[in-house]
Amino acid sequence: MNATIPTITSITRPTSGLTAGDQYFETDTKSYIIWDGTVWRTYDYDDIALPTVADNHSLSLDGTDDYLTTNHHFSDIFSGSFSISVWVKTASSFSGRGADNLMAIYDGVALATGQCYMEYRIQEVSATTAKLNMYFEESYSSWGQVSDIQTSAVLNTSSWHNIVFTADRPVSGTATPKIYVDGVSQSLTTAGGAFPLAGGTWDQDLYLGARGNGASFLGNMDNIALFDRALTDNEVGAIYNAGGGGDLSALNVQHWWKMEEGAGTTVTDSGGASTTYTATFNSAPQWSPIVEPN
Repeated sequence: MNATIPTITSITRPTSGLTAGDQYFETDTKSYIIWDGTVWRTYDYDDIALPTVADNHSLSLDGTDDYLTTNHHFSDIFSGSFSISVWVKTASSFSGRGADNLMAIYDGVALATGQCYMEYRIQEVSATTAKLNMYFEESYSSWGQVSDIQTSAVLNTSSWHNIVFTADRPVSGTATPKIYVDGVSQSLTTAGGAFPLAGGTWDQDLYLGARGNGASFLGNMDNIALFDRALTDNEVGAIYNAGGGGDLSALNVQHWWKMEEGAGTTVTDSGGASTTYTATFNSAPQWSPIVEPN
């Protein structure tokens, strides 16, 4: 344990030589972080403590044709401000993976003309590292890119991570997308145009763990959640600090696939929306006792 609390940034967090109880103050996030022996825990002056729930299972996807469908478009979520939270355990190698989709939605009426889609994915950088991106494309029949929001190489292999995508999307002005990894907001680059403002109508199923025609995720997924607003930094930190056992109901989660069934081919939506939607297996995702830190 440190005798005094040294200062670092979220980019310079130590990755080796750590002892449980080591602590630092991050000057860019204004947070205290403590190494619990397995993962960093993040705390700040307005820290939120979530109640706990059971977390005993996750789903293992084969990266080929395993994914889940919801039989719903969630236009009420994705037409305005929103947040996506998911826990993932990455594969032992990213080599040859290209893009692994965590979530995708397609075939909406575009904000201007034509059609559009959104994808939220892990993008291979090397065999051992990957970045994240939020990808929005309008008039996809002609591949007219609108916005590709990317992090740097922030993911390692064979590791659990909490990934949160948020988008504050007013009807006018400027939309503000953010990507968080393990409670920390990441530096972003944008290819193409700005992330779209509120609007659009989505009319096709939401895919979990793939896009409609492939790019399936390889690894474990757990606790996929949708919110109808952009979560704050403190709320994202609370999700990470609670691990897989955090009760997201305290944050007014709208749709939440906890993946606690442990058997069968469907996953219950435990969110607080007036109508919830069961997710159904495509191919053969496997129930796993391997879960994220709690």
